[in-house]
Amino acid sequence: MINVPTRLLAYWDNGWTYEPGDYRLRIGTSVTELPLETVLTLGGAA
Repeated sequence: MINVPTRLLAYWDNGWTYEPGDYRLRIGTSVTELPLETVLTLGGAA
């Protein structure tokens, strides 16, 4: 398991915030070779 802190998905808008919803994380050896994939869901405010 890999922990992904919410802060890594945030952006600055007069404070750190993020868009709730589904995020697809893809892992591979290059941008054209991404065989591993998972979806994480963020809800609520940061």
